[in-house]
Amino acid sequence: MKRNAKIYQDDESVVAAVNRGSVATGIINNYYWARLRTEMGPARTPSRIAHFAPQDVGNLINVSGAGVLASSKHKDAAQQFLAFLVSTAAQRDLAASTVDYEYPLRPRVAPNPLLDPMASLHPPAIAPADLGNDRAAAALLQQAGLI
Repeated sequence: MKRNAKIYQDDESVVAAVNRGSVATGIINNYYWARLRTEMGPARTPSRIAHFAPQDVGNLINVSGAGVLASSKHKDAAQQFLAFLVSTAAQRDLAASTVDYEYPLRPRVAPNPLLDPMASLHPPAIAPADLGNDRAAAALLQQAGLI
């Protein structure tokens, strides 16, 4: 990988390089491509999203979460905010966003049309707890001189 890959600072740089044809492929989170397509328009976005084979670790779905700290001085307000975030109205706003391109939590709220349907992604059978932390992966990347 070190010999053949081009290293970019962030996913925005990767998706831009692929889109302009500087590199053939790049690994990104899908919302970076959706943002680029929204900014550039379909006519100026020849790149596209491709997925790994079903159950490949490359199809891992990142999970976002939120919670209330036990030390919070405003627990009731924080709980109300969390309830709002998972409400149908907030999830519809999330799905309609042209910035986030995240999949909504509510099953009856359709994702943005630029996102592939969740059912077509075929992630591996790995729970977030199975992943642990990223220290070992970071150490390998440093040892290989990739970061």
